Amino acid sequence: MAGLNTCWVALTYRKKVLAATVADSEACPCVLAVGHGSNQGFTHKTKPVEKLCRSDCDPMPDWFEAGIEAARLAPTALNQQRFLIVLENGAVRAEALAGPCSSIDLGIVKRHFELGARSVRPDWNWE
Repeated sequence: MAGLNTCWVALTYRKKVLAATVADSEACPCVLAVGHGSNQGFTHKTKPVEKLCRSDCDPMPDWFEAGIEAARLAPTALNQQRFLIVLENGAVRAEALAGPCSSIDLGIVKRHFELGARSVRPDWNWE
């Protein structure tokens, strides 16, 4: 482990003072700060699994449960966790619910879900 701290910032940074060069045809909807923090930060609140997913399997498959747990830990705008992941007929879909930066959040959440699911079932992929 590199001991790095990270933070996604979307709504509170000033685009005019970015160190990065962004072409007129490009957008920079958020930035990721990476560095050594003075402390390890704090854990953000998370919603219960029941509010973040639905499954037509009872019990949920272990790979789906691992994916949901990873998605629960994913950073989202204002820590609101406005997403829903559904397992239906063996297929998984992820939906962004209304909220700030929901499409960015959905990409982050989907990647976290993917990493969690693959930690149990390495061949798992979005269908």
